[in-house]
Amino acid sequence: MRMHSMPTGLHRPTRGAVCALALAAYGVLYAGSALAQNAGTDDPDTLTITLNAESTEASGRDGALAFRGIRVTQGDLSISADLANASGLDFRSSQWTFEGNVRFASAGSTVTAGRAVLAFEDQQLVSADLSGPPVRFTQELNGSMALSSREARLEFRNRTLARARFNGAPVTYRQNADDLETMAQARRIVIDQRNGTIDLRRDASIKEGSREIRGDQITYNYLARSVTAASESGSDERVTIMITPPAPSTETPPPSDEGGAP
Repeated sequence: MRMHSMPTGLHRPTRGAVCALALAAYGVLYAGSALAQNAGTDDPDTLTITLNAESTEASGRDGALAFRGIRVTQGDLSISADLANASGLDFRSSQWTFEGNVRFASAGSTVTAGRAVLAFEDQQLVSADLSGPPVRFTQELNGSMALSSREARLEFRNRTLARARFNGAPVTYRQNADDLETMAQARRIVIDQRNGTIDLRRDASIKEGSREIRGDQITYNYLARSVTAASESGSDERVTIMITPPAPSTETPPPSDEGGAP
C-alpha cells in the first residue's frame, strides 16, 4: 500500500499516528504474504489484496484507518469509493465502511451504491450491505441485465458474487437477450448466481413478450428463460397470467387484379 502525503486541511499526524501508519503498511504486507502462503494450487497473484488510496489517516489509539479515493482489488474483484473507514488492515476479520460513488466489479457484474458496509474473513470479502440512492446492479451474461433497488446485501464466494438480495418499493429488473426483453418487479428480489435464478417476492410480476405473470412468489431462471409461480402459504392471492394478443395490422392490402382489365 502506498501512503501518500496528507491532503491540505488535515492535521499533522502525531507520533502515535505515524506508528499506526507504519503498522498499517506492515499489515498489508503481512496479509499479502499470508495469502500467498495459503494459496495452495491457486496463483498467489489472484489472492493478494491490493489497496490504493489518494490519502490515509490513522488513529494512534485504536488503529482505525480513514481513506480518500480508495480502491481495493483481489483477483478480478475490485471495490472503490470516495471515502472509506476501517477497523484495521487485518483482513482475517475486519469491517469496512465505504461511502460516496461506491462501485463493485466482479466477473462481468457491476454494483454501484451510495454506501456499503463490508465484512472480510480469512482475507476474503464475504458480504456487503449497500444502500442508495439507489443501488444499481448490471451484468453482461446471456445478454444484458439491470436491476435497481433501495438497498441490497451481497454475498461472495471465492471473490465472486454468489448471491444478492435487493429490497425496495419496488425493486425493478430488466434483461435483454436474443432480441427479447424481460421486465420484472417485486418488493424483494434475490439473485442466485450459482443457479442462474431470480426469486421475486411480494407484489411480484414478470413480463416477457406478450406474456405477463403476477403472484406472491415467482422464480425466473434467466439462463433457461423459464418461470415458476406460486402463492404464499395461507395467502388468498392467486397466480395470474395475462397474454396480450398482437395488435391488428393496419397495412392496406394491395389492390386485387380480379375484375380488372379485359
